[in-house]
Amino acid sequence: MRKVSQLILFFLFFFGKVQAQNNQTLEEIGRLLNDALFYSEKYITPATDVAVYQASSGWMTSLKKKELGEVTFGIHSNLFFVPKADRTFKLNNADLEFFEIQDQQTITVPSALGNNDKYVLIGQLDGSEVRLKTPEGLNEETVFYPYVQGAVGLLFGTELLVKFAPKTQLKKGNYQVYGAGLKWNLDQYFSPNFSKDIHVSTLISYSKENLNFDFIDIQSSFGSLGINNLNSLVDTYQSQISIS
Repeated sequence: MRKVSQLILFFLFFFGKVQAQNNQTLEEIGRLLNDALFYSEKYITPATDVAVYQASSGWMTSLKKKELGEVTFGIHSNLFFVPKADRTFKLNNADLEFFEIQDQQTITVPSALGNNDKYVLIGQLDGSEVRLKTPEGLNEETVFYPYVQGAVGLLFGTELLVKFAPKTQLKKGNYQVYGAGLKWNLDQYFSPNFSKDIHVSTLISYSKENLNFDFIDIQSSFGSLGINNLNSLVDTYQSQISIS
């Protein structure tokens, strides 16, 4: 289960310049922001999916019961191959309220995980043309990050696990994940006749993923309008049972 990505909006707009304007101008600004929010959701969602995949990997390195106070520590790395379906999305003029696609009705634009292709969107704000270049993606087919993980044995066959990844710099932003989990050995409760070569453990864990991407800066006669940066905070909860 995860929380849908949350957006921090940097909307730099001087309202004093609009006081003499009519309601139509305010409605145009509202439609512009609606388009920016629609686009931002399509753009960032594939990257949040990657964050969830990355955070859910590599928790249980051994299913054997840890003794009280026994400590393990490791340095790991993870590599995610970006699916082609997550690198782009379709954009139609019918999807937009304020902008229109320049000279086209439908385009395939890069997501945050896509390439560096650019297209131009055009709108009219208070009689003046507003032009927006679509944001670029990472332009990488794989996403790599290192992380450290430690664990300590507790009472009753339980084990506390902690995972931390340093902030990984991406071409258009950065990524970081950290979290904690609790592992519980189950085969300790099985019959003495149960094979000691088989180990069974269960895990519950929580991860916090923090994604930042540069987005769009829309220049107009009123100043800078738009969402300059996207910040996505993803909470991931995981449970699993493993047998070895």
